[in-house]
Amino acid sequence: MGVVYKLTDKVKDFIISQKKANPNLSCRGLANIVKKRFQITLSKSSINDIIKQAGLSSSVGMRPKLPGRLLKQEPREVPKISAAEKKELLTFSQERTPVLEQPKPLEKVAEFKPEEKKQVEIRKNKWDVSLIKGSAEEPQLIEIKGDEIIDNLGFFFFKAVEWRIADKPILAMILKPFLSAAIAQDLEIKAQILVYLFAFGSADLEAMTAYSGKGLWLINQLNNPQALSALPAFVESLKAIKGLTLGFLSGVNHAFTEVNFFKIILADNTVIYLDGKLHSLWQEADIPAVMSSTLYESKSYIKNIFQDNVQSVILFTAPGYLNFSKSFYEFVYACEDNPQKRMLRISLHNHQKDEISAPVKIPGQKRFFSMGFWPWQEEGARFIHEDIRLVNSFFCEALDKTIYFSEIKVNLPQYQSFQGLKIRAALLRDWGLSWPRLGVLTNQPFERPMEEIITEYLTRWPNLDEGYQDFLKKSEKSLYTQPQKALGLAALQSDEYALSSGKLDLWQNLNYLVSHLNNFCSRHFFPKEYEKADFSTLKQRFYSLPGKLDKRNNNLSVTFILPSDYAFQKELMYAIRRVNESNIKDPQNHRLWLKLK
Repeated sequence: MGVVYKLTDKVKDFIISQKKANPNLSCRGLANIVKKRFQITLSKSSINDIIKQAGLSSSVGMRPKLPGRLLKQEPREVPKISAAEKKELLTFSQERTPVLEQPKPLEKVAEFKPEEKKQVEIRKNKWDVSLIKGSAEEPQLIEIKGDEIIDNLGFFFFKAVEWRIADKPILAMILKPFLSAAIAQDLEIKAQILVYLFAFGSADLEAMTAYSGKGLWLINQLNNPQALSALPAFVESLKAIKGLTLGFLSGVNHAFTEVNFFKIILADNTVIYLDGKLHSLWQEADIPAVMSSTLYESKSYIKNIFQDNVQSVILFTAPGYLNFSKSFYEFVYACEDNPQKRMLRISLHNHQKDEISAPVKIPGQKRFFSMGFWPWQEEGARFIHEDIRLVNSFFCEALDKTIYFSEIKVNLPQYQSFQGLKIRAALLRDWGLSWPRLGVLTNQPFERPMEEIITEYLTRWPNLDEGYQDFLKKSEKSLYTQPQKALGLAALQSDEYALSSGKLDLWQNLNYLVSHLNNFCSRHFFPKEYEKADFSTLKQRFYSLPGKLDKRNNNLSVTFILPSDYAFQKELMYAIRRVNESNIKDPQNHRLWLKLK
């Protein structure tokens, strides 16, 4: 139990600041943070008294109201965790982009030693996999308990791609138009099993039904083995469907359509380009292909940011190396909804700059943004010069790190015929008196705590220095190379994929889908040397890695377990960081985090 003499003003102020920064924190969660920060133990009742006195408590089941504009979210119960359950989700990386080795021949891939293989064997009766009752088409959720090492968790790279492409399994969406109601029963479950068993290496029904691991079920959040018994009949029914191959290949090709950039038209006919990943703004449409997003993600951005205006724009960096570019000022004044700079329309474009969706009308409203900037940018240096060095700090629970910052109000210069704007900036430091290494610029209301804005930015873009170096490399590449075409139907064709024959069997169709998943992973997650790596290479080096799962606090964490002589840790760490900065969420809105033990 906590005692009164421990409640110093410093501790009280810390508790109040944490509650203001994250109103969803429970008393138990605050107690854990206080214990970690001050090495003291406080009771939940003591913390609750402080919250009540500060007027920050809320009715049971209701989320507290925050100043400023927030995203529209449904009330949900805040998970309660113990101090022992708190684990590191992410490191606030200060490393530069590593020099990556060229891919090594497959014969040099590290093998698990006998004693390590023994550790990786699936132990019985340790995991409680529970099924939430509902209709056959409802997602089946898992409750994860224990710390067992699970097979093939590297295929979460595949699952990350699937979650970026749609809110349902890709194969289920492709097959559904061809199936009768009877065959389509439990389609989402069967489709996921079929794709991942094939990817694991089960190339026939006998091998599939013999699978005894747990990775398949936990990767796909399924209740387990009974569904395998229905798989043979399902596979046979698919083989009997005429015309499935052409529909299958067309469906895969459509599902993997990529959006390279958003084209925003302003009231004065000015054009702003925004890359698909929302890294930054661009003056021209020559944007690296790796900056693209999926069609599903892009349509979500348009709806939430530009149409419904329930989500702010969080850009990794302000455009321009030595100073902010023209596109920065165009975007800022457009967000202010000035009649002359008002956003009117937005359209989606592919790598060849072709429009792939009809332009969408943008309602006239003010929009909020946050974006990073750097000390070597002219404006950034000026902001630092104006800083009065009043440094604040808060503990960011999502990053498990204390963040040091100072906040200033900055005056943007007059642009064209428009008056200057006063907005906010936070200068982030590694420790209290260190030189700022990054800033966050925002037009969020002054009433909204800067701690919230910083947390929102760092959670969205967790790899700061390394992420910027990677961004520069990709940006520079776009100046000297033609935009890379998205993987299309012809790219994977061979003699056995001749569309005119129409004789592709189910296994070849599955191979076509798996090849697309692998291609997306290699181009978007792995280093440049792996852009054309085949499935067998990435499977042997990365996808087949075992690991542990942890699901709590709206996060799904995957920790990979590596053998002692593993040869590809640099490349794996690179891919992990690319996934983590992609802000990928499962259908139940759990954020995916990958990490190494």
